[in-house]
Amino acid sequence: MLDIEEDRFKKLVEIIDQDQVRDNLFEFIIQAKVKDRPPISSESYEYGLKLFGSIRKAITEADKNNSQKLVKKFACGEWYMNHRSSGWYNSHNIIHNIYFGYWSFETAAVVKIMSLDDSSFRYCKYYPGDWFIGIDEIAYSIEDDSYNLKNNE
Repeated sequence: MLDIEEDRFKKLVEIIDQDQVRDNLFEFIIQAKVKDRPPISSESYEYGLKLFGSIRKAITEADKNNSQKLVKKFACGEWYMNHRSSGWYNSHNIIHNIYFGYWSFETAAVVKIMSLDDSSFRYCKYYPGDWFIGIDEIAYSIEDDSYNLKNNE
């Protein structure tokens, strides 16, 4: 998300600005890439207050260990359940092939921006921790047709 081309990222920011979304979590992510972006004075996106509670606390937490705990709580316990009203919720149970995965990309962005240790939640099913795993860290096993981290074989 943060490593996309500048023009694509700017397009995302333009959409957020056009829709007049003012949200501290979105701004935290945007300001990591757009350094000269002025801070917002108030929030307008109440929906985000409910959906992203623990991760919003994590980005304001002074203690990195507390931030990591809040991010883990969010990614592993709150993210999917907080999206119960989303159209894609439980889409893995629908007979039509519309399931595309359940990943909290905003969590991955926060982890990267804050340089958090994600080892305690890297394999949480809603956290795209494999974004941070380099290809040289993955080993393929022909015996069981699986991929594993080399240090966990």
